Amino acid sequence: MRRWQEIRSFWFDEPTIWLLRSFFQPDGFKNEFESRVLPERLVLMSRLLLPMLVFSFPLAFLIRVGLLVLNSGLYARYGLHGIIVPEAATRLFVWDAIWAAVASCVIVGLIGGFFSIPYGVSLGMASTLADSIIVNITNDTVAAVVYGLTFGLLLGLTFNSIGSIRRGGLMQTTLGIIAGIIVGILAGIFCGTFGAYWSGMLIGLIGGSQLQHATDSVLGSLAGFIGGSFFAMVTTNVFGILLRGSLLRGGRARYTEMVNVATRLGIMVAGTFGSAVGILVGDAGMSGKALAPSMSAGWIEGLTVGIFFVLSYVLSYYRLPLYPLSSLAMVRTYFNCQKDPLRVIFYLRQSAFHCDECVYLPLPYLKQLLLLAAEQDKSETLQEIDFIIHERPQQRAAAQAAILEISLFDLQMRDSLRDISRAHQRLLIMLPQEIRLLDPLLARLFSFLEDASRDAASYYMHMDGYARQNALERMLLNLKKIHPTTTFRDAVLNRRLEEIVQKWQAIARHELDTIKSGSTNFGHIDNPYTPGLALELHKSLFVGRDDVAQQLSEALSRSRRPTFFLTGERRMGKSSILKQLPGLLGSQYLSVFYDLQSTGIASSIAALLAAIAEGVYNLLGTKGMSIKRLEYEQLREDQRENEAVAYHRFNRWMRTVEQILEQENRILLLAFDEFEKLEEAGQREYIDLKSLLDWFRSVIQNRPRLALLFSGVKTISEMGPNWAGYFVNVETLKVSFLHTAEAHQLIVHPTPGFPGEHIFGAEVALEIVRVSGCHPFLIQALCSVIVSNLNTTQREQATCHDVEIAQEEIFKKWGDNYFEDLWERTDAEQRLCLFAILELQETSMAHIQQKSGLEEAATRHALQKLLKRDIVLYTDEMYRLAAPIFSEWVRLNL
Repeated sequence: MRRWQEIRSFWFDEPTIWLLRSFFQPDGFKNEFESRVLPERLVLMSRLLLPMLVFSFPLAFLIRVGLLVLNSGLYARYGLHGIIVPEAATRLFVWDAIWAAVASCVIVGLIGGFFSIPYGVSLGMASTLADSIIVNITNDTVAAVVYGLTFGLLLGLTFNSIGSIRRGGLMQTTLGIIAGIIVGILAGIFCGTFGAYWSGMLIGLIGGSQLQHATDSVLGSLAGFIGGSFFAMVTTNVFGILLRGSLLRGGRARYTEMVNVATRLGIMVAGTFGSAVGILVGDAGMSGKALAPSMSAGWIEGLTVGIFFVLSYVLSYYRLPLYPLSSLAMVRTYFNCQKDPLRVIFYLRQSAFHCDECVYLPLPYLKQLLLLAAEQDKSETLQEIDFIIHERPQQRAAAQAAILEISLFDLQMRDSLRDISRAHQRLLIMLPQEIRLLDPLLARLFSFLEDASRDAASYYMHMDGYARQNALERMLLNLKKIHPTTTFRDAVLNRRLEEIVQKWQAIARHELDTIKSGSTNFGHIDNPYTPGLALELHKSLFVGRDDVAQQLSEALSRSRRPTFFLTGERRMGKSSILKQLPGLLGSQYLSVFYDLQSTGIASSIAALLAAIAEGVYNLLGTKGMSIKRLEYEQLREDQRENEAVAYHRFNRWMRTVEQILEQENRILLLAFDEFEKLEEAGQREYIDLKSLLDWFRSVIQNRPRLALLFSGVKTISEMGPNWAGYFVNVETLKVSFLHTAEAHQLIVHPTPGFPGEHIFGAEVALEIVRVSGCHPFLIQALCSVIVSNLNTTQREQATCHDVEIAQEEIFKKWGDNYFEDLWERTDAEQRLCLFAILELQETSMAHIQQKSGLEEAATRHALQKLLKRDIVLYTDEMYRLAAPIFSEWVRLNL
């Protein structure tokens, strides 16, 4: 029994799964099996023959019987009259169907497998269906109709262009399909005619005159069937190979996907028409008839096949025969989820929209299923929506409708200003650029809501009353731009949006009234500190960093210019440094700042290249260098055809930029902040990261007037082999703490004329330096809170007690998004070392190892990481925490 189960699994169960994948996941099936070598392909194809026959023959026999019942004259050779009875003629009728099915499945399946397994499946099953029905049929027109319908049906279902659209774009894929059908029909008719005629003639010569004059022999038709299809397929394949090679040699590689599509489809169409024409022509060749009449008969047959093939192919290409099955499966999934909502994610991932990659029509209940899933797990649901956007674009409308309701529900649940201040971060995750591009009005609505949320966040970033009041007024102004009664076609959604706007307005007005009623005088000290914000060019709050500027200038002047990576902990001032580059570097260098956290900038390669071009265009314009603007719409259209086309257009535009830079003797520095976002975009498949890194390497090697600078928390080695392999000549610029004198300047002289020495005094300034560890963000945060508290209490001078109070306020304002983030990015071994240092204050590695219980190597590795991240300092062979304020947060919270 076990041996039988193994045999059944090898020859039927596993191949049946492959066969179903070829129908429901044709692109994945092709990618998995197409690259196999010929012997392996033929072995796999032989294993597929049995399930192909099992699935095809019963349907073919039912149709054959149905045609006999409807018109017994179609099978006049058997002498049956519409009713099948157990007699010799009936047995012959059944036997002919069986041997024709088996012979067609084996011969055509293996011939197709000679080219690729998807060809073998589609052509083999189509031949099995067609030949089982038409064997010994007396009406050639009916035979041609059956041939056209069956081959169009099978080829449309198994040959789908979803993967080709992703790789080459809609335009190239469409043109490739049209070209493949035309070339396949022509090759099938012309080449199939010659191949079938000479194959039939060869059979006649071998069989002699007796065979040539036989009227009931099918050997000539069989030879024409095989010879016509094989010769037509080989000719089409050779033509495709030659054309592809010509394009590659001519530097037109961007058209290769179109040629690949045309070749793959052309081979199958050529095989279809070659075999259809070959049946008649092969028989004529075996009988020794002239070629011209044979060609005429074959071409008429081919024309009939062609008409019904195209009709059937179009219907099956859009999956109409399988759509009822997918729809019923989705209905069943929906009712299963209603019964067991806790398993909705599991049911979703087993449903038709996951299993069938080519459903063009809307699937029923998909939106409702996504909403049910969101009630159980929003994070998993967002992954499902992301899957739909990138892998099932035909179902984007349902995803858009679902994510809209999910987003509105999320906004509706935000009952405090603090909750509202975090909404924009959530919306960036829930509403990717692809969803926004589907509806510009929707994108505009959520941009207003995001701006209102950012204004709420700005309220918490400022301590000064006037600044807070301005933030709330801006928030109300953005909410006023929304017209909730007319935004959506659905009245229910309009009511929900109206509730959100009214709630947010009420919360903002309440906070505004609280500020105004508290005091009409917010204090006489102007608060110049802006903790957490990147400093714009020439801001007096920017101090120090001469060491970074000197290192960068020296490296830029080298003949072999490196790629720069600016690294450092968050809020250490990396973004501010990038924005100050025009002032830090000489006039020869032009720097452009790109914030990769900006909404949509890395949503596609077209969006990224357009952002780069826009920054360069604006900068050159301010310097009096005129250049034509490169529009996003152009790059987006190029990307729809192929990403390589977008790069090609951008590189041509960049060559013009280089010519201007050469004339002006300037160097262009492209500075990318938060470069880790590119890795995230690559993982989400928003961009092809390999192509982007190839482009970066091309810039480094071939564009002497361009330099690249990447800023982020991670170093190039921490980004893994994807990055390290592309950047060889790298200069790392470390951004760390300010020097003591620079920290003192930031405290007492943040802006010209600010009375910092009077407000803080020497003792308080030293205490701020000590508590912050000379961290620029912590210095600004402490000073901002102190000035705000002085204004509230109507005082002019601070004390050390004010610094202590300011620490507590900072833990409330920035504990979750700064200190907690700092802690969360430490691993278990680093935390053990931090606890040891916290308890021992200032200590050696031996004591840390003893206290933490770690091995020596693990302790040394953890301390090196903490030193690299500027969380601990190492002086005189002793370790201590860099910022005492962080020590206090750990003590209070952990």
